[in-house]
Amino acid sequence: PAWNRLKGLIWDEWTTEMSGETDADGMFKFRGFYGRYNVETESGGKSVVSDIHVNKGSGNRFWMCVR
Repeated sequence: PAWNRLKGLIWDEWTTEMSGETDADGMFKFRGFYGRYNVETESGGKSVVSDIHVNKGSGNRFWMCVR
């Protein structure tokens, strides 16, 4: 029972999954937990996958460029 509760926390409550589109300035904002994120950015039929690290006490701004 404890393992099932922990598994539920990790995969259902502590995991951040989202998608969306950038605003007119090319910005996309989200709130998430500190840690590593795997981000896929798409534009013009091309995509780039990046790892970002959201850190406590940091501005946590990231730029992705799709060429």
